[in-house]
Parts: sequence; C-alpha cells; structure tokens
Amino acid sequence: MRRSAARPAVLRCPPLLVLVAVGLVAGRLPGVPTYHLDAHFVPPLRLPPSLHTAALDSSYPDGS
Repeated sequence: MRRSAARPAVLRCPPLLVLVAVGLVAGRLPGVPTYHLDAHFVPPLRLPPSLHTAALDSSYPDGS
C-alpha cells in the first residue's frame, strides 16, 4: 500500500486565505498600479451576495 505524501502547508489553508495572501503580496510589488474604489461603489457589489446567503440560511416562522 502506497502512502500519499504530506501536502504542503499552503494547500491545507482555506482558498480564501490564499487569495488574500496573494493579493497582499501583489499589492506590495513595485510597478503594480494603485486602485481606489469610491465608497458608494462597494456596497452594491458586496450586499447582494450577503443577502442571498442570508436568505438561503433563513427559514419562515411556523406560524402556529
């Protein structure tokens, strides 16, 4: 029976954590342009997915 090799620590991290780490490193590289988002632009992008997730996790009251 073959034993599988141990996975590197990077592969054991949640994918979101890896994306954040890559973004932080990429943001510090010289030559990468700086982006600024308007404060009124961000909530319409973030709010619908949050509401959708909350709606899927909620339930109607029984009513009895």
